[in-house]
Amino acid sequence: MKKILRFLINNFYLLSIIVLGSVLRFLWLDKVPPAIGGDELVYILTAKFVFLRWTDILGTWNPLSVFIFHYPFDQFQAELPYFLLLSIFKFLPIVAGAKFAYSLISIFTIIIIYFLTKELFGKKTALIASFVAAINPWFIFIGRTAYESVPATFFYLFSIYFLLKAKNWKILWSIPILALAFYSYIGTKLIFFPFVLMVLLFVFYRNKKRFLKQYLTVGLFSLALVVFFFFTIKSNPSLSSSRTSNIFSVNNPEISQMVDKERKATINNCLVPIFENKLTAFSGQLITKVFTTLSSNYLFLEGDNFYSVYSHGLFYPIDAIFLLFGLLFIFAKERKNFYFFFSLIILSLVPQFFYTFSEANFTPHIVLFFPFLIILIAYGIANISQLTKGKIILVLIVVAYGISLANFINIYFYQYPLRETFDFRIRLLAKYIELAGNSEKISIYNPRSADTFMKYIFYADSINKNSADKISSALKNNRYILGNVVFTDCNKFDFSKNVSILDYSCGDYGSNVKHISIANLSDGFGTFRIYNDKVCKGIGLDPFPMNIKLSNFSVENLSREDFCKAYITSNSN
Repeated sequence: MKKILRFLINNFYLLSIIVLGSVLRFLWLDKVPPAIGGDELVYILTAKFVFLRWTDILGTWNPLSVFIFHYPFDQFQAELPYFLLLSIFKFLPIVAGAKFAYSLISIFTIIIIYFLTKELFGKKTALIASFVAAINPWFIFIGRTAYESVPATFFYLFSIYFLLKAKNWKILWSIPILALAFYSYIGTKLIFFPFVLMVLLFVFYRNKKRFLKQYLTVGLFSLALVVFFFFTIKSNPSLSSSRTSNIFSVNNPEISQMVDKERKATINNCLVPIFENKLTAFSGQLITKVFTTLSSNYLFLEGDNFYSVYSHGLFYPIDAIFLLFGLLFIFAKERKNFYFFFSLIILSLVPQFFYTFSEANFTPHIVLFFPFLIILIAYGIANISQLTKGKIILVLIVVAYGISLANFINIYFYQYPLRETFDFRIRLLAKYIELAGNSEKISIYNPRSADTFMKYIFYADSINKNSADKISSALKNNRYILGNVVFTDCNKFDFSKNVSILDYSCGDYGSNVKHISIANLSDGFGTFRIYNDKVCKGIGLDPFPMNIKLSNFSVENLSREDFCKAYITSNSN
């Protein structure tokens, strides 16, 4: 008992930070985010089928083959997430458990940031780094999803920490950790071997050039894994085409088109061949990508379309100040660590720099960028507080971050859900179908029947031993029927009998016939027209969604009346 008490006292601040990070990742997880994304859906549904019958949805794929880079049909994604999700289905239903495992990994990431920073810069900086990580907007956002960025960040950081600590032949235990990092995320495979090489060189010289055999073994394994992946991809034409077409290079067709366009818009002169060619066009586009990715608006104010909070950055504005100080202090005081971190930061940006021709940011590509910047921010805070030689400045910094966090909480928990990202409307559709029961046929007319059907079976938690074969057969035969529910094309629309639900994107079919609508919260317009309704009959419906509460986003737990009052409107057009 005394040992436990002593441990709690000695680690009070770290435990408090972990509790704070846990609250920010688990609080209202069934409500925010209000829906899941497409990639999340693929991982979760495939993992559920693997849990039930050890194959994918179509029954054509063995999950163990994913480690030799054979994927479920038409799904070229990371390999490890399928297995990470398996553990939760025995204890939690699919909707509740979908994000639970990843939120837990996100908390472990806070812990590994603490230990990694402590190893490099000491306990004070480590505590600050774990605090900054616990409340970082991006880490909170992604830590409440089932995206592969979460385990990738953890395993890459864990591999650095392990290699810093391990001696002699224990170094070889880093191999399975690095393998897990490699299998965690497609986007970071491009930088895997340079990352391993960089870390190995750093720890080799840090250990005064000892353990060369062990480090060489780890490096050769990492190289062999990358080479094996490369040749496996090249041997599969469809996979090779899918992945290599996403790499931004001087030979991209868009580069040739850009050069042709610029030359046509330039009066012919001797400088044209020098400044208007594929190499200069490629270089210019690459420079644009660099400035776009490192834009202060992107990082500290707005984010991107994936990080769909929009009115808040990936970091807090105050982070920019301490990041600058952190870079200055580490350059002045710990030059070797500066070069190590600077190299890792540049490397972490490479997946975004060399992803397609597009200049648009896609935050998951720079997942490793965040922890390294967070550690530098913490280093800046620690050195500023040390320079002022008083606790008052540290208290003021904590207060400033507290205010910043409160603002983010308001935006993320109370504004973000109303934007209905990731097809929240399908979650509402699934709830309506549940309330309608199975006494009569329900027809859903939609231009994307397969996608809607997949999302429906997720939100309806329809996958079990009895239904798995029926769902698989429906997807194989393109006949999207489960029980009394039918998903079909818009042109087959018939509202003359039974319950008929028409997607608004089908057009104006039946707009003049009496109906109710599933409302869009952001603008009040409808998303689905419902004909022959019996669920909300007799309940006074508003013309627009009104007085939406956070509790309403726990859709599956709503009563019939509460659901209808919150999400069904009487005359949306």
